[in-house]
Amino acid sequence: MERVLINDTTLRDGEQSPGVAFRTSEKVAIAEALYAAGITAMEIGTPAMGDEEIARIQLVRRQLPDATLMTWWRMNAREIRQSADLGIDWVDISIPASDKLRQYKLREPLTVLLERLAMFIRLAHTLGLQVCIGCEDASRAGVQALRAIAEVAQQCGAARLRYADTVGLLDPLSTAAQISTLREALAGETKIPA
Repeated sequence: MERVLINDTTLRDGEQSPGVAFRTSEKVAIAEALYAAGITAMEIGTPAMGDEEIARIQLVRRQLPDATLMTWWRMNAREIRQSADLGIDWVDISIPASDKLRQYKLREPLTVLLERLAMFIRLAHTLGLQVCIGCEDASRAGVQALRAIAEVAQQCGAARLRYADTVGLLDPLSTAAQISTLREALAGETKIPA
């Protein structure tokens, strides 16, 4: 049986609900409870949110020096450098996977984003970071776009690909079919966030 790695996203994704913002003491307590329960890999925040978030991330890093910590980033060199400065192990570099989200959010073609993605993966590696590529809105993306993202991720050394059903379209069988298609293009780990 394959080893299952749980990379908990409560400390980042959990704050995306309206009215939810963890105080520093709450963020640290949740991280410690997760670690005590055997969850050693956590996505703990988005440093681009500002100084308070950076301070919370630093505190979690100090409290859990042996945990594997990840932060979420847009495709932005400054943000990736911040992650390295915080002593984070992994970065989740986010890329809009669907045409709809890409056009709405960034107004750039996939070819341009793939060139930037390759550059940012390489930058993260030079800073000593492991890389996960977060495919936002993957369930509405075409197979060709997902394959192209996966191929760039693999060619540049990203170890993980995160598939997000952002708008909740898929059922378990269609999710399995999509992930199987992606695994053909990416030999590394393929993650489905819980």
